[in-house]
Amino acid sequence: METTSQKTTRRNYRAQFKESFATVVLLMKEEWAALEDDALAELDGDLEQAVALLATHLESTKAAARRHIVELVDLAVSQEAHRERSNGAAPPTEGEAPRSKLPPLDDVFAALHRLETFAVEEAKRVSEIIPEAKAHAQKSMWRTILMALGIGLLLGMWLNRGRKK
Repeated sequence: METTSQKTTRRNYRAQFKESFATVVLLMKEEWAALEDDALAELDGDLEQAVALLATHLESTKAAARRHIVELVDLAVSQEAHRERSNGAAPPTEGEAPRSKLPPLDDVFAALHRLETFAVEEAKRVSEIIPEAKAHAQKSMWRTILMALGIGLLLGMWLNRGRKK
């Protein structure tokens, strides 16, 4: 059962989805290239149809598809707001960060791309090291086990030296 705030939020996202429909469709096409243009065109700004289409395409639940679309709506709204600000729109309102402190989305996407590239390179580097590390651990494992057995034997003999019967 939905609360009042959840219903209000859902209504807000419906309105935002309808307002920024063109941008959201471009983002959906960018994210899921296999989505058909005809199917996207038939959505006509209807959030529930978009959720159903994406859930079918991803073979997931409608809740998961809705989360994806809400994320894209947020991104589309922020992109449109950035475009408006950069086109000489009104100065930032109270509580909004000054324009000079906001990084352009292109810079954010470039930083994200650099981070993804770094992660892929590190994953490759680690995957090359893993076989060597496993071999070393297996070789050292026997040495460690033998040392533990020797120390245990000596400690046991020392503790039991006075208990001969």
